[in-house]
Amino acid sequence: MALIILLGQKTYDKITVTDIINKAGVSRCGFYRNYKSKEEVLNQIADEVGRTLFDEYLKAAKTGDFHACYVEIYSYIIEHKGFFNLMLKAEVPAEATFRLKEKLERLIKDEAAEQYYFNISLLASVVSCTVQWFRRGMKETPEQMATIMEGIINART
Repeated sequence: MALIILLGQKTYDKITVTDIINKAGVSRCGFYRNYKSKEEVLNQIADEVGRTLFDEYLKAAKTGDFHACYVEIYSYIIEHKGFFNLMLKAEVPAEATFRLKEKLERLIKDEAAEQYYFNISLLASVVSCTVQWFRRGMKETPEQMATIMEGIINART
């Protein structure tokens, strides 16, 4: 929680472990008993967000209903826009915010090179478009974004 509060005050790269310790009111030993670095704290936060989004992606992959997947993902982002705004304002990289790349890489690590890189480029496109949608004020509805993302995916396949 201390890191989230600090992200509202300064960029991620300016936050130190000492800042987190002071804001949380814990000892340095207490911090390092639970975390190795501030990156590990951020990863724990991002894992929670990424897990929800990745679960939606896996469900869509099984059912083939990517439209519904994107509607859920964009609805989730709207619902948690405070968190995403905080991460963007603090200049936390999108890859760290979503933590999907690591999850997808574990899932597809045994695929042939061409399919592996296709999936990685697809994920990068989705994340990039999502970040730009957010920065532009989320003018399009989740339904509209789902249609846009399907068009992008179909154009690439």
